[in-house]
Amino acid sequence: MKLTRTLWLLLGMGFSFVACNDSSDDEVDNEIIQQYLQDNNLTANLHGSGVFYIPLQTVSNGKAVTENSIVSMYFTLSLLDGTVLDDHQEQDGQPKRLLQSIDTTIPAGIFFGLSVMSVGETYQHIIPSRLAFGNQQGANIPPNAILICTIEVVDVFTPEELTEKEKEEIDAAIVSENLGTFEAQESGLYYQKVQSGNGTKPTDGSDVTVAYTGTFLDGAEFDSGDSFPFTLGEGAVIEGFDEGVRLMEYGETAKIILPSSLAYGASFFVIPESVSAVAIPPFSIIMFEITLREP
Repeated sequence: MKLTRTLWLLLGMGFSFVACNDSSDDEVDNEIIQQYLQDNNLTANLHGSGVFYIPLQTVSNGKAVTENSIVSMYFTLSLLDGTVLDDHQEQDGQPKRLLQSIDTTIPAGIFFGLSVMSVGETYQHIIPSRLAFGNQQGANIPPNAILICTIEVVDVFTPEELTEKEKEEIDAAIVSENLGTFEAQESGLYYQKVQSGNGTKPTDGSDVTVAYTGTFLDGAEFDSGDSFPFTLGEGAVIEGFDEGVRLMEYGETAKIILPSSLAYGASFFVIPESVSAVAIPPFSIIMFEITLREP
């Protein structure tokens, strides 16, 4: 069940936002990184956090990444020996989005790396283990692993700019995916009646039961349920789901499209995905087909 906006178990391996290493680990990491740079004839800048960064492509007047902005990016994450842990490039689809916040970003070193970047730039960041996963291990990540993350910043949004961008993306997907006719609500929710009900709508405080299927706009399913009960309007489900059911009649089947602000919002950005328990990426537009059961 993913209808509630809860703090999911982020990583079954127990990773945290900033791993706890002692000063001796920092010294070892620094020596390893310096040797790596020397062996590969590289020159890097050192951020105050301990992240090393190497500009690969820079721009002079690009929009800067700022704290709490929404970043759109492509990336490759690897170990120091070149083993690729995760990779998302243009051929893989739309850029990934994340909130530029240390509270929602794992590994934390990505937050510090992004803080020196602007739109149109590509940097390679060398992340010491303290700002990666510390002494935890799993999913091809050894304990005390130093990571390399190469990031291309595609765009940076304010929340208001993202709202407009997501509206454009929803309108485009309705056409490209042949989703039919939807009614756009003032909140940003899109509603489509599939099958009429009995004419009576529930009100806030009503105990309702729904069957539902949740998908991304490309049709990939992330959740479903055949008989899910909740109380309408009391925050038991995400905001957009409440609003969608409020529009429906008992016995009705409808589809709703939710911009991220009515769904899971910033969520948590965790890479590699193989260590993440977060099924819905940050700033995802999602769609539900819902049947509101007769009371």
